[in-house]
Amino acid sequence: MRGNLKSPEETAAFAHWLGLWSDIKATEPEQVRVTAPASGWSNETIIADIGRQRVVVRMAPTRLSMFPDYDLDKEWRIIHALHQRGRPPVARPIAEDLAGTLFGRPFFVMSFVDGIVPSDNKPTYAERGWLIDAEVPRRVQFWDGFMAAMVAVHQTDWRASDLSRLAPPAGTSSLAAAVDWLQALHRWSDAPQPEIERAFRRLRDTMPDDPGNDVLLWGDARPANVLVRDFRIAALLDWELATVGPPEMDVAWFQEMHWMRTVGSGVALPEGFPDDGQIAATCEGLSGKALTEPGWYRLLAATKVAVLLYRHLVVAIHRGAMPAGHPLLTENIATRRLADLLA
Repeated sequence: MRGNLKSPEETAAFAHWLGLWSDIKATEPEQVRVTAPASGWSNETIIADIGRQRVVVRMAPTRLSMFPDYDLDKEWRIIHALHQRGRPPVARPIAEDLAGTLFGRPFFVMSFVDGIVPSDNKPTYAERGWLIDAEVPRRVQFWDGFMAAMVAVHQTDWRASDLSRLAPPAGTSSLAAAVDWLQALHRWSDAPQPEIERAFRRLRDTMPDDPGNDVLLWGDARPANVLVRDFRIAALLDWELATVGPPEMDVAWFQEMHWMRTVGSGVALPEGFPDDGQIAATCEGLSGKALTEPGWYRLLAATKVAVLLYRHLVVAIHRGAMPAGHPLLTENIATRRLADLLA
Protein backbone atom coordinates (compact mmCIF):
# COMPACT_ATOMS: atom_id res chain seq x y z
CA MET A 1 0.00 0.00 0.00
CA ARG A 2 1.32 3.39 -0.93
CA GLY A 3 0.95 6.56 1.06
CA ASN A 4 0.36 5.25 4.57
CA LEU A 5 3.41 7.14 5.88
CA LYS A 6 4.88 4.02 7.45
CA SER A 7 8.24 4.12 5.72
CA PRO A 8 10.97 6.76 6.23
CA GLU A 9 10.92 7.43 2.50
CA GLU A 10 7.21 8.23 2.51
CA THR A 11 7.35 10.43 5.59
CA ALA A 12 10.30 12.35 4.11
CA ALA A 13 8.48 12.79 0.79
CA PHE A 14 5.35 13.95 2.59
CA ALA A 15 7.24 16.47 4.74
CA HIS A 16 8.99 17.87 1.67
CA TRP A 17 5.70 18.17 -0.22
CA LEU A 18 3.96 19.85 2.73
CA GLY A 19 6.82 22.33 3.05
CA LEU A 20 6.33 23.33 -0.58
CA TRP A 21 2.58 23.91 -0.21
CA SER A 22 2.33 25.37 3.28
CA ASP A 23 4.27 27.07 6.04
CA ILE A 24 4.69 23.75 7.87
CA LYS A 25 8.28 22.65 7.42
CA ALA A 26 10.61 20.03 8.82
CA THR A 27 14.36 20.35 8.40
CA GLU A 28 15.36 16.95 9.80
CA PRO A 29 13.86 13.48 9.23
CA GLU A 30 13.35 12.95 12.97
CA GLN A 31 11.02 15.97 13.01
CA VAL A 32 8.40 13.92 11.18
CA ARG A 33 6.48 11.48 13.35
CA VAL A 34 3.33 9.54 12.53
CA THR A 35 1.33 9.33 15.74
CA ALA A 36 -1.65 7.37 14.43
CA PRO A 37 -1.63 4.90 11.53
CA ALA A 38 -4.12 4.81 8.70
CA SER A 39 -7.51 3.59 9.84
CA GLY A 40 -11.23 3.75 9.18
CA TRP A 41 -13.97 1.80 7.44
CA SER A 42 -14.67 4.35 4.73
CA ASN A 43 -11.51 6.43 4.66
CA GLU A 44 -7.97 6.44 5.95
CA THR A 45 -6.96 9.10 8.43
CA ILE A 46 -3.40 9.63 9.61
CA ILE A 47 -2.23 11.96 12.38
CA ALA A 48 1.31 13.22 11.94
CA ASP A 49 3.64 15.60 13.76
CA ILE A 50 5.69 17.80 11.46
CA GLY A 51 8.15 19.70 13.57
CA ARG A 52 6.04 21.23 16.31
CA GLN A 53 2.77 21.12 14.40
CA ARG A 54 0.29 18.26 14.31
CA VAL A 55 -1.75 17.66 11.16
CA VAL A 56 -4.43 15.27 9.99
CA VAL A 57 -4.07 13.55 6.63
CA ARG A 58 -7.27 12.26 5.06
CA MET A 59 -6.70 9.77 2.25
CA ALA A 60 -8.88 7.93 -0.23
CA PRO A 61 -9.01 4.22 0.62
CA THR A 62 -7.21 1.65 -1.49
CA ARG A 63 -9.32 -1.36 -0.56
CA LEU A 64 -13.04 -2.17 -0.45
CA SER A 65 -14.76 0.33 1.80
CA MET A 66 -18.22 1.64 2.59
CA PHE A 67 -18.73 3.45 -0.71
CA PRO A 68 -17.93 2.72 -4.36
CA ASP A 69 -16.62 6.26 -4.87
CA TYR A 70 -14.79 8.44 -2.40
CA ASP A 71 -15.06 12.16 -3.16
CA LEU A 72 -12.27 13.87 -1.25
CA ASP A 73 -12.61 16.92 -3.48
CA LYS A 74 -16.13 17.45 -2.11
CA GLU A 75 -14.92 17.18 1.47
CA TRP A 76 -12.06 19.58 0.82
CA ARG A 77 -14.35 22.18 -0.74
CA ILE A 78 -16.83 21.97 2.13
CA ILE A 79 -14.19 22.29 4.84
CA HIS A 80 -12.60 25.17 2.95
CA ALA A 81 -15.96 26.98 2.55
CA LEU A 82 -16.95 26.54 6.20
CA HIS A 83 -13.53 27.58 7.46
CA GLN A 84 -13.61 30.73 5.34
CA ARG A 85 -17.07 31.53 6.68
CA GLY A 86 -15.94 30.98 10.27
CA ARG A 87 -18.95 28.94 11.39
CA PRO A 88 -19.54 26.24 12.26
CA PRO A 89 -16.05 25.39 13.52
CA VAL A 90 -14.02 23.01 11.36
CA ALA A 91 -10.36 22.11 11.03
CA ARG A 92 -8.20 24.53 9.05
CA PRO A 93 -7.57 23.22 5.51
CA ILE A 94 -3.83 23.27 4.82
CA ALA A 95 -2.96 21.59 1.52
CA GLU A 96 -4.32 19.05 -0.95
CA ASP A 97 -3.13 16.56 -3.53
CA LEU A 98 -6.48 15.56 -4.95
CA ALA A 99 -4.82 14.41 -8.17
CA GLY A 100 -2.86 11.77 -6.23
CA THR A 101 0.46 12.97 -7.61
CA LEU A 102 2.58 12.21 -4.54
CA PHE A 103 1.31 8.82 -3.39
CA GLY A 104 -0.86 7.64 -6.26
CA ARG A 105 -4.09 8.37 -4.41
CA PRO A 106 -5.88 11.58 -3.42
CA PHE A 107 -5.39 13.13 0.00
CA PHE A 108 -5.64 16.41 1.81
CA VAL A 109 -4.15 17.86 4.97
CA MET A 110 -5.91 19.84 7.67
CA SER A 111 -5.03 21.11 11.11
CA PHE A 112 -5.31 18.88 14.15
CA VAL A 113 -8.05 20.05 16.50
CA ASP A 114 -7.68 19.05 20.12
CA GLY A 115 -10.81 17.81 21.84
CA ILE A 116 -12.83 14.86 23.09
CA VAL A 117 -15.55 12.95 21.26
CA PRO A 118 -18.81 11.53 22.63
CA SER A 119 -18.41 7.78 22.22
CA ASP A 120 -20.55 5.86 19.74
CA ASN A 121 -19.13 2.55 20.92
CA LYS A 122 -20.42 0.56 23.87
CA PRO A 123 -20.75 1.99 26.45
CA THR A 124 -22.06 4.96 24.46
CA TYR A 125 -22.19 8.63 25.38
CA ALA A 126 -25.63 7.98 26.90
CA GLU A 127 -24.31 5.30 29.25
CA ARG A 128 -20.85 6.28 30.47
CA GLY A 129 -18.18 8.91 30.05
CA TRP A 130 -17.60 12.61 30.35
CA LEU A 131 -21.05 13.67 29.12
CA ILE A 132 -22.86 11.45 31.62
CA ASP A 133 -20.48 12.52 34.40
CA ALA A 134 -21.19 16.20 33.71
CA GLU A 135 -23.72 18.30 35.57
CA VAL A 136 -27.04 18.79 33.78
CA PRO A 137 -26.38 22.43 32.70
CA ARG A 138 -23.15 21.28 31.02
CA ARG A 139 -25.01 18.52 29.19
CA VAL A 140 -27.55 21.04 27.96
CA GLN A 141 -24.73 23.35 26.89
CA PHE A 142 -23.23 20.60 24.74
CA TRP A 143 -26.51 19.65 23.06
CA ASP A 144 -27.48 23.25 22.38
CA GLY A 145 -24.05 23.87 20.86
CA PHE A 146 -24.29 20.72 18.74
CA MET A 147 -27.63 21.73 17.27
CA ALA A 148 -26.49 25.31 16.71
CA ALA A 149 -23.50 23.99 14.76
CA MET A 150 -25.74 21.76 12.63
CA VAL A 151 -28.07 24.66 11.82
CA ALA A 152 -25.04 26.82 10.99
CA VAL A 153 -24.13 24.28 8.30
CA HIS A 154 -27.62 24.72 6.84
CA GLN A 155 -27.20 28.50 6.79
CA THR A 156 -24.13 28.31 4.55
CA ASP A 157 -24.69 29.73 1.06
CA TRP A 158 -23.59 26.59 -0.77
CA ARG A 159 -24.30 27.99 -4.22
CA ALA A 160 -21.87 30.86 -3.60
CA SER A 161 -19.27 28.64 -1.92
CA ASP A 162 -17.99 26.63 -4.90
CA LEU A 163 -20.37 23.81 -3.93
CA SER A 164 -22.90 24.02 -6.76
CA ARG A 165 -21.77 20.56 -7.88
CA LEU A 166 -23.75 19.16 -4.93
CA ALA A 167 -27.04 20.13 -6.58
CA PRO A 168 -29.20 17.18 -7.71
CA PRO A 169 -29.40 16.37 -11.43
CA ALA A 170 -31.61 18.66 -13.48
CA GLY A 171 -35.25 17.64 -13.23
CA THR A 172 -34.67 15.58 -10.06
CA SER A 173 -35.60 16.76 -6.59
CA SER A 174 -33.06 16.46 -3.80
CA LEU A 175 -35.41 13.98 -2.09
CA ALA A 176 -35.53 11.71 -5.12
CA ALA A 177 -31.77 12.06 -5.57
CA ALA A 178 -31.19 11.06 -1.93
CA VAL A 179 -33.33 7.94 -2.29
CA ASP A 180 -31.72 7.06 -5.64
CA TRP A 181 -28.20 7.36 -4.19
CA LEU A 182 -29.04 5.34 -1.10
CA GLN A 183 -30.72 2.55 -3.07
CA ALA A 184 -27.79 2.36 -5.48
CA LEU A 185 -25.43 2.07 -2.52
CA HIS A 186 -27.55 -0.69 -1.03
CA ARG A 187 -27.52 -2.67 -4.26
CA TRP A 188 -23.81 -2.19 -4.90
CA SER A 189 -21.65 -5.34 -4.80
CA ASP A 190 -24.02 -7.50 -2.73
CA ALA A 191 -27.54 -8.95 -2.58
CA PRO A 192 -30.26 -6.41 -1.65
CA GLN A 193 -32.03 -7.06 1.65
CA PRO A 194 -35.86 -7.45 1.48
CA GLU A 195 -36.70 -5.23 4.48
CA ILE A 196 -34.55 -2.41 3.15
CA GLU A 197 -36.04 -2.72 -0.33
CA ARG A 198 -39.52 -2.56 1.22
CA ALA A 199 -38.51 0.71 2.87
CA PHE A 200 -37.42 2.10 -0.48
CA ARG A 201 -40.80 1.28 -1.99
CA ARG A 202 -42.55 3.08 0.87
CA LEU A 203 -40.26 6.10 0.53
CA ARG A 204 -40.99 6.41 -3.19
CA ASP A 205 -44.74 5.87 -2.79
CA THR A 206 -45.07 8.53 -0.08
CA MET A 207 -42.38 11.02 -1.15
CA PRO A 208 -43.40 14.63 -0.43
CA ASP A 209 -43.41 17.25 -3.14
CA ASP A 210 -40.10 19.01 -3.63
CA PRO A 211 -40.06 21.64 -0.84
CA GLY A 212 -37.55 23.74 -2.81
CA ASN A 213 -35.54 24.70 0.25
CA ASP A 214 -32.27 22.85 -0.31
CA VAL A 215 -29.50 23.72 2.14
CA LEU A 216 -26.01 22.36 2.71
CA LEU A 217 -26.36 19.17 4.72
CA TRP A 218 -23.73 17.72 7.02
CA GLY A 219 -25.04 14.27 6.13
CA ASP A 220 -23.75 12.56 9.28
CA ALA A 221 -24.93 14.83 12.09
CA ARG A 222 -24.28 12.81 15.24
CA PRO A 223 -22.37 13.39 18.47
CA ALA A 224 -19.52 11.05 17.52
CA ASN A 225 -18.63 13.44 14.68
CA VAL A 226 -17.73 16.44 16.81
CA LEU A 227 -14.68 17.42 18.82
CA VAL A 228 -15.52 19.09 22.12
CA ARG A 229 -13.58 21.34 24.48
CA ASP A 230 -15.11 22.54 27.73
CA PHE A 231 -18.52 21.37 26.45
CA ARG A 232 -18.24 23.67 23.42
CA ILE A 233 -18.06 22.40 19.85
CA ALA A 234 -14.44 22.72 18.70
CA ALA A 235 -14.85 21.17 15.25
CA LEU A 236 -17.31 19.25 13.12
CA LEU A 237 -15.92 16.11 11.50
CA ASP A 238 -16.64 13.74 8.61
CA TRP A 239 -18.16 15.28 5.49
CA GLU A 240 -18.22 12.21 3.26
CA LEU A 241 -22.04 12.03 3.37
CA ALA A 242 -22.53 15.77 2.88
CA THR A 243 -25.00 16.82 0.21
CA VAL A 244 -27.78 19.32 -0.29
CA GLY A 245 -31.44 18.92 0.56
CA PRO A 246 -34.11 20.06 3.00
CA PRO A 247 -32.80 20.63 6.57
CA GLU A 248 -35.23 17.94 7.74
CA MET A 249 -32.81 15.35 6.38
CA ASP A 250 -30.08 16.31 8.85
CA VAL A 251 -32.48 16.82 11.75
CA ALA A 252 -34.17 13.44 11.24
CA TRP A 253 -30.78 11.72 10.91
CA PHE A 254 -29.61 13.25 14.19
CA GLN A 255 -32.90 12.26 15.86
CA GLU A 256 -32.62 8.69 14.59
CA MET A 257 -28.99 8.21 15.55
CA HIS A 258 -29.63 9.74 18.99
CA TRP A 259 -32.71 7.52 19.43
CA MET A 260 -30.72 4.40 18.52
CA ARG A 261 -28.06 5.21 21.13
CA THR A 262 -30.66 5.85 23.82
CA VAL A 263 -34.30 4.72 23.79
CA GLY A 264 -33.80 2.35 20.88
CA SER A 265 -31.08 0.55 22.85
CA GLY A 266 -33.12 0.43 26.05
CA VAL A 267 -31.29 3.38 27.63
CA ALA A 268 -33.55 5.96 29.24
CA LEU A 269 -32.75 9.53 28.20
CA PRO A 270 -30.48 11.02 30.86
CA GLU A 271 -31.56 14.35 32.31
CA GLY A 272 -30.50 17.20 30.06
CA PHE A 273 -30.50 15.04 26.91
CA PRO A 274 -33.03 16.17 24.27
CA ASP A 275 -35.83 13.97 22.98
CA ASP A 276 -37.23 14.08 19.44
CA GLY A 277 -39.60 16.92 20.17
CA GLN A 278 -36.96 19.04 21.87
CA ILE A 279 -34.54 18.48 18.97
CA ALA A 280 -37.15 19.61 16.46
CA ALA A 281 -38.19 22.63 18.54
CA THR A 282 -34.60 23.74 19.11
CA CYS A 283 -33.70 23.48 15.42
CA GLU A 284 -36.86 25.33 14.43
CA GLY A 285 -36.06 28.07 16.91
CA LEU A 286 -32.50 28.41 15.64
CA SER A 287 -33.46 28.47 11.97
CA GLY A 288 -36.75 30.31 12.25
CA LYS A 289 -38.38 27.73 9.97
CA ALA A 290 -40.86 24.96 10.71
CA LEU A 291 -39.92 21.37 9.98
CA THR A 292 -42.36 19.38 7.83
CA GLU A 293 -43.18 15.75 7.00
CA PRO A 294 -41.37 14.30 10.05
CA GLY A 295 -42.59 10.75 9.41
CA TRP A 296 -41.19 10.55 5.89
CA TYR A 297 -37.83 12.03 6.82
CA ARG A 298 -37.56 9.72 9.81
CA LEU A 299 -38.14 6.68 7.59
CA LEU A 300 -35.49 8.00 5.21
CA ALA A 301 -33.06 8.35 8.12
CA ALA A 302 -33.83 4.85 9.42
CA THR A 303 -33.35 3.41 5.92
CA LYS A 304 -30.02 5.21 5.66
CA VAL A 305 -28.94 3.71 8.98
CA ALA A 306 -29.88 0.23 7.76
CA VAL A 307 -28.04 0.63 4.46
CA LEU A 308 -24.87 2.00 6.08
CA LEU A 309 -24.88 -0.71 8.74
CA TYR A 310 -25.31 -3.30 6.02
CA ARG A 311 -22.39 -1.86 4.06
CA HIS A 312 -20.30 -1.82 7.25
CA LEU A 313 -21.04 -5.52 7.82
CA VAL A 314 -20.23 -6.40 4.20
CA VAL A 315 -16.86 -4.65 4.54
CA ALA A 316 -16.22 -6.41 7.87
CA ILE A 317 -16.82 -9.77 6.19
CA HIS A 318 -14.58 -8.82 3.26
CA ARG A 319 -11.77 -7.89 5.66
CA GLY A 320 -12.13 -11.09 7.67
CA ALA A 321 -13.55 -9.46 10.78
CA MET A 322 -16.81 -11.43 10.48
CA PRO A 323 -17.71 -14.78 8.90
CA ALA A 324 -19.62 -14.80 5.62
CA GLY A 325 -23.38 -15.12 5.99
CA HIS A 326 -23.40 -13.73 9.52
CA PRO A 327 -27.01 -13.38 10.82
CA LEU A 328 -26.40 -9.71 11.62
CA LEU A 329 -26.64 -9.03 7.89
CA THR A 330 -30.40 -9.51 8.01
CA GLU A 331 -31.28 -9.26 11.70
CA ASN A 332 -30.00 -6.23 13.57
CA ILE A 333 -31.19 -3.11 15.35
CA ALA A 334 -31.58 -1.23 12.06
CA THR A 335 -33.69 -3.87 10.29
CA ARG A 336 -35.87 -4.24 13.40
CA ARG A 337 -36.34 -0.49 13.46
CA LEU A 338 -37.41 -0.51 9.80
CA ALA A 339 -39.89 -3.31 10.46
CA ASP A 340 -41.45 -1.25 13.24
CA LEU A 341 -41.69 1.91 11.12
CA LEU A 342 -43.15 0.01 8.16
CA ALA A 343 -45.72 -1.89 10.22
